[in-house]
Amino acid sequence: MPQPDFHFLSQSFGIPGDLLSATPYGTGHINDTYAATYSQNGSSVRYILQRINHDVFTDPVGLMENVSRVTQHSRTILRERGVADELRRALTLVPSVEGVPYVRDSEGNTWRTYFFIEDSINYDKIETLTQAREASRAFGEL
Repeated sequence: MPQPDFHFLSQSFGIPGDLLSATPYGTGHINDTYAATYSQNGSSVRYILQRINHDVFTDPVGLMENVSRVTQHSRTILRERGVADELRRALTLVPSVEGVPYVRDSEGNTWRTYFFIEDSINYDKIETLTQAREASRAFGEL
């Protein structure tokens, strides 16, 4: 797969600032994921840019419409319940400049972008009872 055109993606998602770097991120085996860092008003701000695997997700537009509904619903519930840090507790999609939750590049790939949740930890596999309990508690708030 050729190197993504991060400048095209930045413009298509309306991400402000100058792109400083974009590097592969995480341990996923399905989609191609990158952490992109931008200089915005003197601060470094990160985003997750993800190319959706069309072999696995044969309807990426339908997938993204569903992801958008689920993430918006999750944030609404958290807000209504007065849960602090709703933006840290539910993924937030960055819409394209056209207002949809994805962008198609010149190769026909579908991309999505999320705000990066700084100082978070993710696990590929639950290894302790404490991890399972904390995950259950967090999901239970939804």
